[in-house]
Amino acid sequence: MTEVVTITGVLNQEFLETHARPGRVGLSGGIRLIDKAITRAERHIDEEGRWSLWSHSFFPRAAGPTATTGSTQRTRYDEPEKNPAG
Repeated sequence: MTEVVTITGVLNQEFLETHARPGRVGLSGGIRLIDKAITRAERHIDEEGRWSLWSHSFFPRAAGPTATTGSTQRTRYDEPEKNPAG
């Protein structure tokens, strides 16, 4: 099994700049009500009824612009180029 590493006290942007690499998958959880509700709901897909260790999964990008909303920073994915001629 892959080792679970817990990282705290780091902004999302700093975490992504440090750890994002092609081919990696991010798994995250939190202490907010929605995070706990998701991990609890996922117990239905575990054979032993255990709560999940994470509430969200994502594919981090190695580098690029970020969008900031309040105190939460999220990766912005490139939008396809629009053809001005058509």
